[in-house]
Amino acid sequence: MNRILAIREGGAVQRFHASPHLCHYDVAQHSWGMAAMLFVLNPDASRELIYACLFHDVAERWVGDMPAPMKWSNKIVQEEMHRTEERIERQLGINIQLTEIEQKWLKALDLLDLYIFCMHERAMGNTLLNKTEELCLKMLTEEPWIPSAVTEWVQNTLDFRRTTDWLTKDI
Repeated sequence: MNRILAIREGGAVQRFHASPHLCHYDVAQHSWGMAAMLFVLNPDASRELIYACLFHDVAERWVGDMPAPMKWSNKIVQEEMHRTEERIERQLGINIQLTEIEQKWLKALDLLDLYIFCMHERAMGNTLLNKTEELCLKMLTEEPWIPSAVTEWVQNTLDFRRTTDWLTKDI
C-alpha cells in the first residue's frame, strides 16, 4: 500500500452520511477544521495533538464513518471498530500517542467541529440536525472534561449569535 495515497484518501470519506445535510462534509474538511480551531484555542498545542487532529479519522477510509448512535448502543461494535482503526493507524504509521489532556482536547474539538457544522446547516434552513446541534451544545457547555477554552468559545459564540447576524458578519 502506498502510505501517502492511503493517508490522503482518508480525507475523502463522507462524514455524517446517515443524516440528511445540505453541504458536503468530509474527513479532510473536518480534520482541517479541528486543526484550525486548535491553532486558535490552544496555540501551544503539542505536535502530536496537531497530527492527531489531522489524522484521527483516516482509518475511516477502510471502516467508514459509523453513525454515533450505533457505536453508543453497541459496545462490542464500538470496541471492534476501535481495534480495527488502531491496527490501520499502526500500519499507516499514524498511531499517535496522546496524553489524557490531549485526548480531551481531541474529543472536544471533534465535537466542536460537528457543532459548527450543524450551526451552519441550520442557518441554511436544515432543521433535521437540530437535535444533534442541541446535544453537541449540551456536551460542550456541561461536560466537565471539555477544556475551558472550548467552553468559553462556545458561550461567546452563543452570545454573539444572539446579538448579530453571525453568519454574514465580517471578521
